[in-house]
Amino acid sequence: MKHTHPRPPWLFSLTLLGSVLLIAMSLLVIIGWAFDIQGLIQLRASLPPMQLNTALGFILMGMGFWSLAHQRSLLASMFGLLVIVLGIATGLQYPMGADFGIDQLLMEQPLQHGVSSPGRLAPNTALAFALSGIVLLSLSFARHTGWLVSLGQVAGLLISYLALESLVGYMAGLESGYGWFSFTRMALHSAFLFFCIGGLSVVWTSWELISIWRRQSDEGLDLNNWLDSAKQARLRILWNVTLIMAMASLLVGVTVSRVLLHSEWLQEENHLMLQAERMAGVVQAFSHTRQTDAEGQEGLLMDYLRHGDHNGLPRDPHSLASETLIARRQGTGLHWLGGSGALADVEQITKPLAYAPDEAMRRALQGEQGIYTGQDRQGREWLLAYRPVPDSSLGLVVGLLAEEIVAPYLHAFLFAGVLAGLVILVSALAVLLRVNPIIRRIEGADKLEQINQNLLAEIRQRKRAENGLQQLTQTLEQRVQERTQTIEREKQQKQILNQLLQIHQARGVLSDKLESALAILCSQQWLGLQPKGAIVLMEEEGCHLRLSAQLNVPVELQKVCSRVPVG
Repeated sequence: MKHTHPRPPWLFSLTLLGSVLLIAMSLLVIIGWAFDIQGLIQLRASLPPMQLNTALGFILMGMGFWSLAHQRSLLASMFGLLVIVLGIATGLQYPMGADFGIDQLLMEQPLQHGVSSPGRLAPNTALAFALSGIVLLSLSFARHTGWLVSLGQVAGLLISYLALESLVGYMAGLESGYGWFSFTRMALHSAFLFFCIGGLSVVWTSWELISIWRRQSDEGLDLNNWLDSAKQARLRILWNVTLIMAMASLLVGVTVSRVLLHSEWLQEENHLMLQAERMAGVVQAFSHTRQTDAEGQEGLLMDYLRHGDHNGLPRDPHSLASETLIARRQGTGLHWLGGSGALADVEQITKPLAYAPDEAMRRALQGEQGIYTGQDRQGREWLLAYRPVPDSSLGLVVGLLAEEIVAPYLHAFLFAGVLAGLVILVSALAVLLRVNPIIRRIEGADKLEQINQNLLAEIRQRKRAENGLQQLTQTLEQRVQERTQTIEREKQQKQILNQLLQIHQARGVLSDKLESALAILCSQQWLGLQPKGAIVLMEEEGCHLRLSAQLNVPVELQKVCSRVPVG
């Protein structure tokens, strides 16, 4: 018999509250896009907006949780699949550099602050939606396959981490917390809603795990069904310890790595700008000292680029930058005259700052100094510092491949990940070793309980056999008694027949014989005869019956019955 535990009222109310919050805030954002109300879209002008597809994804999640609350698992799984498709399809556009046409499918959206492509979800938003859809699927089929509950629990924890990382980034003023590289940033209200989704997911999966354990304990023995045997107990302990430590390591490691990377990026921007300013200042000083014209300045810079530190032009020893090029202003544009290394192939800033491309291109075309991000012909991202030379049409661009900044931290993060994995594994094994004696005791108790049950079953079986033997013995005794009684009666019947035969053979009056025979028959109690009434013996004589003998017949009746016609 299956025992099902109904969902508690507080879980139903909490889920409905979360669903209403998701749907209501998403509808407000859609109204903001429809009527161009910026306060609903991005809360503040300096914050990234919530995209229209993001609002649509939150509505699907709200409907999914609403369906779960009303126990409509199939409908919830359909909403989960739609959210997974939305997250994966959007996320694949970033590494593939493609446009599937889903970003502005519902409405054309202008490019805003913190957005790399109009209408496109942030990569961390797309990942969070894919994980949210997995949560809906796992909760929809949690009662049929228990391992999905653990998958949903991991997905819920990852969603909470992504949301918490973005919220901490907003509170600490770290753009790297809510944005990945130069791509679209996660909106503040999106981070808040994802935090609500993560909390609901963790609460739901935890309740489902408790429900499964209770259902297993209701179906049989406590030890066997609650722990699913000692081997599964070890796996559960190892899984829980590893999951907790992995999430803690991921939270600490990624947060520290992103903060350090952001700090290094800012520091390298300052180094690049400082080097460009130094070079521009030295070129200006040499041109004034030697009365160098524009062509002389070009030659000085080109010579510097070809031969390195020449004529006293300095390099920043603290900067990683080794690529430099010269630019000349032509009207409102810039023309690269030449450079050193791979940066010489950069003919123009093909992809300026991802979060403000229009403003970055305007500043670059006007030749204003500043920091830019660009891509070369090979698609590699560069960090560029542009500095115009005073009193000249020339400018200096100092560049650094972004991967040179990111690569050491990626290597360090991978190394830290491997090290953290080893630490987690060792810690899990240590915990398992500490728990192993308890598991062994549980195994011993389980074996003793199994032996006890086997003994009880054998005792019950023997009792049933003894009861069967008793019933058989009683039946046999009863049959023996019946047979004995039958034999005794047969003996009595033979005796009676012999006595009656002797009376018949003896001489005497018929009435006396009849009286003797009746006395013998009435003396047998088992026949149940009582000597009451009258008995007559009639003899057929032609058409009449003649009275031959009588017993207890009155005299007046003897005369009447002495001769009567037949019939």
